[in-house]
Parts: sequence; structure tokens; C-alpha cells
Amino acid sequence: MASELEEQSPSLVDENDWVRAVASLIRLTEEGTLKWKSARGPGSLQRGLEQQVDVVFTAEYEGKRLRLYIETKKIDDELPIFNIGPFKRKYPHWTEAVVLELGDEAEHGWYTMPYTEATEELLESVKYQVFGVGNFLNRVLETPGT
Repeated sequence: MASELEEQSPSLVDENDWVRAVASLIRLTEEGTLKWKSARGPGSLQRGLEQQVDVVFTAEYEGKRLRLYIETKKIDDELPIFNIGPFKRKYPHWTEAVVLELGDEAEHGWYTMPYTEATEELLESVKYQVFGVGNFLNRVLETPGT
């Protein structure tokens, strides 16, 4: 199956394949096989005050580099067709999107993987691992008197 995907153009890869790939990354993260690190967002992801990336999580897998982050964008312009009835928004407003990218080890370029809801679940698993949430909870719950 992997060789079949290598021969396809990105637009022909089924969304379910992306979901399964991200689900596999979640599993590897939760098992501790895939180790993530956090760092400040690089300047290349900052675009003035209109686009911000505070934290970037990175991991190495099979000779490739994974990069995961939340991109916050300022939306200044009102789109009339989306600004009606109960969906009316005040402008400007901010949006957030979870982005998962694949690059080479030297970080010379990045491929942005299509968004799936599984990407947000991956972000939660990564933050849980990187910030040591499980260990913290264990220590707090073992504290005498609690």
C-alpha cells in the first residue's frame, strides 16, 4: 500500500489515508515511541501582527521531520456571504488552525499535510507528552493529604 501512495499525486490520496496516518502518529506518541520537543515558533512562521505561531513541536520519524503548531491569523476583511444571521462576526477577529507539516531533516522545506480532526487530537497527545502531564498528575495525586 505504501508504494501505491508514493506513485499518486497528493490530490489523489484519500482523506482516510491522512486520518489513518495521523492516528498512527497519535499511537506512536502515546506509546512513547515518537518523541516530541517544543521550541518557540521560528521567524519564518511569523508574519507581523497578522499571523503568529508561539510554540512549534517537532519530532523525527523515519528520516523525516514532523512539525506541529497552532497558527493564529488575524482576519480583517468581512466576507458578506459568511457574515449573516447567527454567524455574524465582529471584524477584525482571530482564527486558529492546527498545522502538521513534513520536512527533511535539514528543514529546507515543508509539506503541509491536509487538515483532519485527528490533527487536533495529535496536538493534545503531543502537549500531554512534552509538558509531562501524566507525570505531573501522578506526583500531585501522590502528595500526602490529597
